[in-house]
Amino acid sequence: MRDANETVVVWFRDDLRVADNPALRAAVEGGRPVVALFVLDEESPGIRPLGGAARWWLHHSLESLAASLGGIGVPLVLRSGPAAAEVRAVVEALDAGAGTPRGDDPEDDDDVAVAAAAELDDLCDVRPARAGEPGRFRAFARAATTSALAPEPPGSRAAATALGALCDIPGLFERALDAAPDQLDTGTTAALLLCLSRPPLRDVALSQWSFSIAVGAEVLEAQVLWHDGEAFPARLATHMVGEGPSPDLARVRAALALVRHLSAVAPAQWRCAPLTVAAWLSWALGRSTHASDFLALALEIDPGYGLAEIVSTMVRSGHLPEWAFGRSDTLRAPGLDRETGGSRGAT
Repeated sequence: MRDANETVVVWFRDDLRVADNPALRAAVEGGRPVVALFVLDEESPGIRPLGGAARWWLHHSLESLAASLGGIGVPLVLRSGPAAAEVRAVVEALDAGAGTPRGDDPEDDDDVAVAAAAELDDLCDVRPARAGEPGRFRAFARAATTSALAPEPPGSRAAATALGALCDIPGLFERALDAAPDQLDTGTTAALLLCLSRPPLRDVALSQWSFSIAVGAEVLEAQVLWHDGEAFPARLATHMVGEGPSPDLARVRAALALVRHLSAVAPAQWRCAPLTVAAWLSWALGRSTHASDFLALALEIDPGYGLAEIVSTMVRSGHLPEWAFGRSDTLRAPGLDRETGGSRGAT
């Protein structure tokens, strides 16, 4: 008799559909935890490596698959190597308990979310690239087909949900902005805490929450390319120092409510980033006193946190964003000014 908590592995091979997928539907309806698996096999005998066009198609197909699976709470584990060996390794890891969700309790608990963020922090290769390692950030930000987003399946249901959410980072940020903060599920909370702890993704969130999901996607792509050695477009960073068109202030207020909630539920080691984001959003709304309060809390945790130091300098000097002065040409600008210069946001 099968254990009710036994994880089902759905191996995606040539057919990358979620809709009209009998195996996936049966797995999900069976009530047990489900992990989706894709293996890029260019090593087994008789297999020819993919060409450039095929690799491009596969990359975007996997991005779409990951986003669709994330919507139903199923994480996509990407592996590279001989298919038989990789599938066996994943199944053995699950049999050994490395990837078995810890129960079916759907409890939405803040401690569970923090634990899930910490688990993904260990599982995922998500740290920004160091010199000589430009591909590491790309592997996380875009779920590159040649590198696994997580080398092993996550061990908790909340971490599994968070892993699925990370496959569509702009979508994650937009869904969080639209939701009531206290109604966020544990997986979403975990994914947000993890993203905000990474300066490049934190800056994507700030840009997207200030303007639109399209701007967020553009900044994410620019961050990926910057970590691959290309120049970061100055026009995408001017709002960080209060220059250019005004953000959508309704979005900014919603984002402020969101990050205040995240800073309230996070322990100290995860709290500095949401506090600093709250400070910048307050400053963007012309609330320098509130920004100072958030900055004091953030700098108490990490006195050298880069963005907190920059926002603190602007607040102490009395520097306000241009849109705070009610300029008619900036109050309702729909996006970023493509003609404005400036420098890349701090990390």
